[in-house]
Amino acid sequence: MENTMVSERCYFDRASFSLYVPAVGLTILTFMTWVYVTHLDLYQTIMQWWMGNPWTRPFLDLQNIPASIRCWDQGINVYVQAPCDALNRRFNYSPLWLRASFLSGDWDLTDHLGLGLVGIFLLSLGAIPQPKPASHRFLILLATFSCLPIYAIERGNIDLLVFILAVVSCLCMGMSASGRIVGYGIIIAAGLLKFYPFVLLIHSLRERLKVCIGLVLVALVVIVGFGVTYSHELRAAVQNLPPTTDAFSGPGHSWFGASRVIDGFSDLAFHHFGTGISVVLRRTLRSLLTLGAILTAWRIGTRRQFGLALAALPAHGARFLTTGALLICGCFFTGPNGGYRGVFLLFAFSSVLGLARNATVRHMRAIFVITALAMLYVLWESLIQQLANYLSGDQTLGRVNSHLGMAAWFVGEAAWWWIAIVLTAVIFHFGLTSRAWGDLVRAPNGKQSMHFGPAFGVY
Repeated sequence: MENTMVSERCYFDRASFSLYVPAVGLTILTFMTWVYVTHLDLYQTIMQWWMGNPWTRPFLDLQNIPASIRCWDQGINVYVQAPCDALNRRFNYSPLWLRASFLSGDWDLTDHLGLGLVGIFLLSLGAIPQPKPASHRFLILLATFSCLPIYAIERGNIDLLVFILAVVSCLCMGMSASGRIVGYGIIIAAGLLKFYPFVLLIHSLRERLKVCIGLVLVALVVIVGFGVTYSHELRAAVQNLPPTTDAFSGPGHSWFGASRVIDGFSDLAFHHFGTGISVVLRRTLRSLLTLGAILTAWRIGTRRQFGLALAALPAHGARFLTTGALLICGCFFTGPNGGYRGVFLLFAFSSVLGLARNATVRHMRAIFVITALAMLYVLWESLIQQLANYLSGDQTLGRVNSHLGMAAWFVGEAAWWWIAIVLTAVIFHFGLTSRAWGDLVRAPNGKQSMHFGPAFGVY
């Protein structure tokens, strides 16, 4: 075990901030900006293959917020209509955004905000633990500048801001008690802006039980107060959430979630037999799949060798891995998500690479190798689907129609479920070895039975 821990720590760069990923990202951003300004057709062609279905100009999603604020300030109910928005999209974000009048502006402001947001996002990538081996650094670049992160960047999606806030909260978790309190405050702020980041409050399990309970109570007070204050607007925003799209939606329309594979089988049944799977049967099948995934994750997460592998991670690697696991699994199991949220896989990818390289037991190494490959697959699935359709002679945009494309789709769904299982196992192990759980079961210092391996949650 000691040798494993030493090799795992030596795998990561000791520097607290790595420049090479931000440097490559900013170089690509500069080049693509020049291409957009001087060769728009070439830009559209590149982006079509890179992320699928680029819009006529960048930062379409980000434009929705200043446009909605501008309409709201003019007295227009943006929960009903939003004529200021480029696509008249009804508002479905947190009501707090509508109070940020300083963000109101036209496309020129959106371009500046978008470039600033993307620039800060690229800089934040330098804080994620990076491997030393050159071959693995290449894999990091391959994952970072894959289809789904580029999709988020091209759209200027606000999930990039959530990513940045999550990075800052991770850094705060490595500080003293006061620094960690700031980190929890950042998580709550991110949750008030986008809701799902509240799942990161599970990090509070690493505190003493009394502190953990106190943090949860404070968060509940804030959430309840927010909900009561903006209850009417929140209900309207929920009603405006986009419906689940076609399960076989193609590049640029991709989404992921536990329900997608069921929707895909239903679409196939309708196509071949003229009838789909009923709503009740869909929910039953999804529940069974989810239960099976959770039980499998529990079995993996409670194995001693799994715990030993995770315990060998350095503290910053454990924090980012747990953050990525919480965000991805929280999104995957709760509902459909735009493909751009796949950007949160970047939190976990480098740690998974380290685990795949240094795991001393063959079957554990296989688990992490498969997980790393699955992550790369789903990150590049948009391009893979386009190539599959192209090779099949199907040039339909926005939907997977060819047999080869269907095969690529099923591989992608299997990859997402495998990723969700392994990351859920990480969450289980984090909870079982956390200090709060240790206090709850009266184990001193949060140390559990060695059946679970050394404490992974106390970082």
